[in-house]
Amino acid sequence: MKKAYLFVSAAMAMACIPAMAEDIDTGYVKKCVNIDACSTDNEDVREHCRLGNYNCHSDGSDDLLQLAKKPSKPSVIDLLTVLNSKWPSYVITDYIKKAEKEPANPVSFVAEGKSDESPVVTGRLFRYSDGRTGLAMIFHQPTSSFFYETLHFYEYDPTTGIISYKNNLTVQNAPAPFKSMSSESVLSYSLNDDNSIGRYFEEVDGIFVDQYESYAWDGLSDKFDYGNIIIQLDKTDLASKLRGMNPTYYAYSDIDGDGNSELFLGNKDKSEQVVVSLVRNDQKGKDSNKYILLHKKSSDEIFVHENGISVEDTTYASNGISEFLTIKDSGVTARLTFKNNQYYLNGEKFDSIKADQFISSLGKVKDITLDWKKLKQLNTIEESMNIDN
Repeated sequence: MKKAYLFVSAAMAMACIPAMAEDIDTGYVKKCVNIDACSTDNEDVREHCRLGNYNCHSDGSDDLLQLAKKPSKPSVIDLLTVLNSKWPSYVITDYIKKAEKEPANPVSFVAEGKSDESPVVTGRLFRYSDGRTGLAMIFHQPTSSFFYETLHFYEYDPTTGIISYKNNLTVQNAPAPFKSMSSESVLSYSLNDDNSIGRYFEEVDGIFVDQYESYAWDGLSDKFDYGNIIIQLDKTDLASKLRGMNPTYYAYSDIDGDGNSELFLGNKDKSEQVVVSLVRNDQKGKDSNKYILLHKKSSDEIFVHENGISVEDTTYASNGISEFLTIKDSGVTARLTFKNNQYYLNGEKFDSIKADQFISSLGKVKDITLDWKKLKQLNTIEESMNIDN
């Protein structure tokens, strides 16, 4: 499956994930290997293996890479030529040959292989204000089911002519990612025209949230600052329930400790909040609001308990509504509602004494601190909720 390289805003890894050469026997990406070990009749597999060596010098054990003429502003071709002389790759070699015929001195490039199973390499130059040049490169490697991507950053110093590998990029104010027990997820990157770098988490099974972050370049060095985030909820029945809320902040918290985060959405002053269960399954009992766990209004307060969660009307008005939920594996096992001076358990009238016992079964209130972050946009399958921050 080849990725389409028409990029929009996204986000960057907090640390570059090491690129690894593909193990020819198992098909899995394992470790850096000597070029001579990349021998196989399958050209695409061989190319995966060769490209995997592009970060093997990150431990500092290899010879320094250097541009002999020490240009003040090296081109994409200048830098790729040196890298490719160390780790020859047909994807890069073919791109260099084509670019030499059409010299345009681009700030970005896309080097594609010969088939849909071939690797794709994208890159972009960053000109620092102090004269240094950064080169970000994304290595896209198809696998038998999806694809595998790594992001790498190189830095060129015109005073020495040396190209160095930046093992970790400096990312400021990065949001904490959600927790997921999903068995299949895809992490991809993008290099954008505004010099931001993007990171995109896509869940394939398990939970149904995809997260798209963007990081703005500081223009001075290899530092990037968290800019914004787009969250997509892939459930068709959520759009109508979230419509009109206008969430401008979000936070994650694993309420029941099952390894999957719940999503908290809030308006600007957090007076209105919605708690969303993100697990993609139907094993949530017969609860009619199995994905929207709670909806907090301005006079309500949310409490997270040892065995569940509640939203309680703090004004005790006659028309106020309070709800108490027991939760297991991110699903509602029972929902107790109090409205119009009457308790209801899963929609059926319920005795007040038994209701008190139910509330007691939730256990002690836990002290949790939500790390609220600004939200640029919330998408569902049906519609996008544009937010003015």
